[in-house]
Amino acid sequence: MTRDSNSDDGSSSDSQDIYFADGIRKYNSVEAFNKELPRTVELINTPDGDSVYVIGTAHFSLKSQDDVSLVIRNVKPNAVVLELCPLRMHILDYDEQTLLQEAKDLSPEKIKQILKDQGFSHGLFYLSFLRASANITKQLGIAPGGEARRAVAEAKKLRRCKVLLGDRPMNITLRRALYGLSFQKKMQISMALNSFDLDTSPITQDDVETYKNQERETLKKMKETMPTVFHSFVTERDIILAHSLYLAVELAREMQRLKMTMDQISRGDENVMPVNVVGVVGIGHLKGILQNYGKTSSVQIKQLMTLRPPKANFKNAAGPAHLTGIYSLVSKKWWNIFQFFGRK
Repeated sequence: MTRDSNSDDGSSSDSQDIYFADGIRKYNSVEAFNKELPRTVELINTPDGDSVYVIGTAHFSLKSQDDVSLVIRNVKPNAVVLELCPLRMHILDYDEQTLLQEAKDLSPEKIKQILKDQGFSHGLFYLSFLRASANITKQLGIAPGGEARRAVAEAKKLRRCKVLLGDRPMNITLRRALYGLSFQKKMQISMALNSFDLDTSPITQDDVETYKNQERETLKKMKETMPTVFHSFVTERDIILAHSLYLAVELAREMQRLKMTMDQISRGDENVMPVNVVGVVGIGHLKGILQNYGKTSSVQIKQLMTLRPPKANFKNAAGPAHLTGIYSLVSKKWWNIFQFFGRK
């Protein structure tokens, strides 16, 4: 397609379609965009007229990063919710070199400190995930979390768009996933991660996209083989993320109310303009979020945020004093749930 004109905002156009300079398509209106949503994007329309766009992504997918840019640029949301918790905010600073160096610098002393700080089981899984991520990064040249970093970059270009962390702290998810598993089962999972060798099992961007297309089969197999892990990592977090998106809409509406002018208030005009919220989550969470949006409660979330009684080999794991982020919803006002950063 020939692009024969440039607009002031860095976009290019021809007689049919308009594109930004980097090739991301620009629609004439949100309504037009809604008619051509990518396959990996689900739209939730609320009774108050608000719109929630949930983008299903894969951590190493370049296509996912472009989907994030496409949605945020065309929707111009009031808030963006990331599938991150405060314990994983460092992923926003990741680049390929940092991750590879972190995996490379795992000296015996550093490994011992990680196991001491996080407990044996937690530390072992952290080391296994780090090694697997570094292997994929080395092969693809892309660090995990690119979709989250892209979302932050796009949100910063917008006026008054908040970036929110909507996931459960990872230490809670891991504790709940491993609780009840035998030591042998934990070792089997860790060994499977550590045995992943890209020299014998190379991975490409096409493989990443294939995973996105086959995520239902992958999750079904995970549910059958590791039901406890599936329940903690997928089912429970579906509920958490759905609740976070719901609260993000409430927060955005409250921000709209605060912007109301004295003239509007004097006229009794208290109608709030509909808001747009974008969620950036793993593609495996899409179905569960759609099923749970608007149906969660604070009591339910409180139960999902508890740590189960630790076993002996968890004695060094983080305890309740370390809980941050969304956990505050059970004891503080709802607008203090999230950790905020970026442009106000």
